Order: sequence, then structure tokens, then C-alpha cells
Amino acid sequence: MPPPSRGRVNSRRKGADFELYVAAKLRAVWPAARRGLGQARGGAEAADVDGTPWWIQTKHGKRPNITAAMRQAVRDAAAAHDDRPPVAITRATNGPVLVTMMLSDWRALAAVFESQRPASTKAAA
Repeated sequence: MPPPSRGRVNSRRKGADFELYVAAKLRAVWPAARRGLGQARGGAEAADVDGTPWWIQTKHGKRPNITAAMRQAVRDAAAAHDDRPPVAITRATNGPVLVTMMLSDWRALAAVFESQRPASTKAAA
């Protein structure tokens, strides 16, 4: 089998570096956050970032397909029989890091956030 093209190697390195970056950022909240082992074993066995209450799929590139990344997170979590909510964390080259999740999961997260805010800071309904 021929060696991977230079572009493919750089793409894999960029993806691995982004997984490490995301894990490092999440360690402030979840100290056990680390790069998943799925890449070395075929992909669907571990989230890209493990040690959090979320199934995290990361994508970094020129124009990452956010919808496809979210679909992959949902599919891989189901294949692994993992009930953590799926999340896609993406970044276009030189762009901001984006987090995508299902609306139902975001609403649950927002409800917890709102329940912990002091009444004086809540918006009037």
C-alpha cells in the first residue's frame, strides 16, 4: 500500500491537534477530558474527546461539514451503545470554534443553567 499523500498526513495531524486542543480546553471543567482512542482503532469505539458527559466529535479543516459531523456523532454514539448526548465541535481554518448539539440537549442544558441563576438576573417572562 502506498504511503498517504502529504495532504492526507497534514489533514490527520490537523485533526489530531484539534482533538488535543479541545480536550485541553475542556479539562478546566472535566479534568479527565482527553483525546479518545477511537482513531487508532477504527473510529466508532470512542468519542474524539473522552472523559466528559458528552459524546464529542471534532472536525477541523477548510470548510468542515457541521451537519455531517453531528450525524457522525449521533451514529457513532449509537453504534458504541453510549447514551451520552452527541456534540460536534468544529473549526474552519482561522475561524472560531463552534459547538453544535441537538435542540433537546441544549434545552436541558439551558434549564439547568436557568435554575441556578439568581431570580434578580432572570429575564421577565
